[in-house]
Amino acid sequence: VLMRGELRVGWWDEANGKWNEDGITEIEHNEETSSISFKTVRITELGFLQQRGFDFPYTQWSLTPVRLSVRHARGAIADYAL
Repeated sequence: VLMRGELRVGWWDEANGKWNEDGITEIEHNEETSSISFKTVRITELGFLQQRGFDFPYTQWSLTPVRLSVRHARGAIADYAL
């Protein structure tokens, strides 16, 4: 697990089509033992949650059509260039 900021755990809410964090408490990360523990009131699909751009700190991007089905993508992120 890549740690940046708060550790979040959620369960898949099929009815709403999104991850939900309700009923998950006492989330703890122990670096020494490389373990994560938490309490939950649901026994279902669980996952660690993070933003989609979490490990992609882009600063800019563009998408340019070259011809009918060809595109050029160009971008720049914190320490890399695409």
